[in-house]
Amino acid sequence: RVKPLVVQFLANRGLVLSEKKTTITHVAEGFDFLGWNVRRFNRMLLTQPSKKNVKTFMTKISDTLRAMRTAKQEDVIYKLTPMLRGWANYHRSQMATRTFAKCDHLIWQMLWRWAVRRHPNKGKRWIKQRYFVSFKGRDWRFAEKDKILPVLGEFRKRTHIKVQAESNPYNPAFDEYFTKRLARKMDTVLTGRRKLRWLWWWQEGLCPICLQKITRDTGWHLHHRVKRSQGGSDVLTNLVLLHPNCHQQLHVNE
Repeated sequence: RVKPLVVQFLANRGLVLSEKKTTITHVAEGFDFLGWNVRRFNRMLLTQPSKKNVKTFMTKISDTLRAMRTAKQEDVIYKLTPMLRGWANYHRSQMATRTFAKCDHLIWQMLWRWAVRRHPNKGKRWIKQRYFVSFKGRDWRFAEKDKILPVLGEFRKRTHIKVQAESNPYNPAFDEYFTKRLARKMDTVLTGRRKLRWLWWWQEGLCPICLQKITRDTGWHLHHRVKRSQGGSDVLTNLVLLHPNCHQQLHVNE
């Protein structure tokens, strides 16, 4: 009964439901979508990282360490940090605490093997003192001087606020609701980046070139009104947030 309604809803907007990718499954069996597994456990619907997504991520970490066998520890930390942070931020709004703990342990094992392989003639105590430190009450943190590799467990769960059931993004009556929702989301995304955060609010969340919303999905580019090569600085009055494509088009037109 639901599928025909969805087909009609999409058809009115010029969209077609993919027969190949569309499946109907029992909620107890669950399904994978966008790297998450959605399934009912004990009358509660839970969303957590899918096994396939976790396996892909861990394989990527393993391949990176294998390719950097002879690299400096500092370079390894520099390479792995954005990978860990990006994956954790993507999944932290779901039930990922146990998954994070399991992955942290597996990553520690990979790092330990990486370190041991570099010093086959050194003892375990020497290797631990050389590559691992205690930090914030947690031992065995992979670190080089003041550079510490983050662990997934540091990324606490960030509650995802569900969209109100009656809300419709295609209905102008709900424009204000979705605008406020986007503002809260971007406020979280830009936490710790005061300059970008201020610019986004100053521009009311819009790209001045196309006048469309700037979101985490669209991405953004920090553009200098007066180029640095021409004496421009990083002061806020000389900066503007643009969509990546709009920024590229701006330079083409120049």
